[in-house]
Amino acid sequence: MSDRFKSKLPFIAVAGVLMFLATLVLELKRKQAFLIDTGQNRPAVLALFSELENIHPDSADDTRLAQWADRVAKEPEIGRVELFTPDGRIILSPLKKGPLAFLIGKTAADVKDLVSPDIYGALDALSDSDLPREQRNMLLAAFAIRAEGTHNDIYRHMLRPVRNAKSETVAIAGIAYAINRSSINGMDLAYYVLGGLARLLGFGAYLLSLTIWVFLDARSRQSHPWLWAAFVLVGQLIGLLVYLLARKTTKETSAV
Repeated sequence: MSDRFKSKLPFIAVAGVLMFLATLVLELKRKQAFLIDTGQNRPAVLALFSELENIHPDSADDTRLAQWADRVAKEPEIGRVELFTPDGRIILSPLKKGPLAFLIGKTAADVKDLVSPDIYGALDALSDSDLPREQRNMLLAAFAIRAEGTHNDIYRHMLRPVRNAKSETVAIAGIAYAINRSSINGMDLAYYVLGGLARLLGFGAYLLSLTIWVFLDARSRQSHPWLWAAFVLVGQLIGLLVYLLARKTTKETSAV
């Protein structure tokens, strides 16, 4: 029974490698579709900002701003919504629900916590005449929403100032939105996860098959099976080649 099982292990290892490579190729092809900016979601985001322009909140604490952000966060193409005060304090970052929830990055209280010191220092070195304070804060907010951990390969970002009835900026609104509707499709995300599990299964079958085969072969030759199995488990193909060379050398020595 042990010999029959042992003879099947190389085929299982090859099947595991083929499964790993096949799912990897399919996933890479699928991922390319995720990275194509179709421009389909941009008009919807612009429409959301148009709604914001009609609110004219009195301050950054206006409840209508929070209601707008909560509603926007529920839109399927939106990955993240941020509201900043003009001086860079993060006042609202609604939690995302749905298939993109796991892509949300860390939260912070201030853009300084998200923007690297080099970027912040470079902007701070410019005078207000070179770069007006409002533009400076917009840039910091843009850096912050891109730096907080959202997947920038499948997202674009858009920021707009929020003005009151006197055209004074009371807040800055930022949105991270998917560049491609395929990346927000629940079935596509499930396909991505299942592909990862298939690759893990294929790699596990390959590695365990090699390890078990070496263990059984070394045990039949009374040649430290546990030691060789651990060596192959860590070294994989290199470990297997070393074992085969050692086995060949031992066989030739025994023949002499």
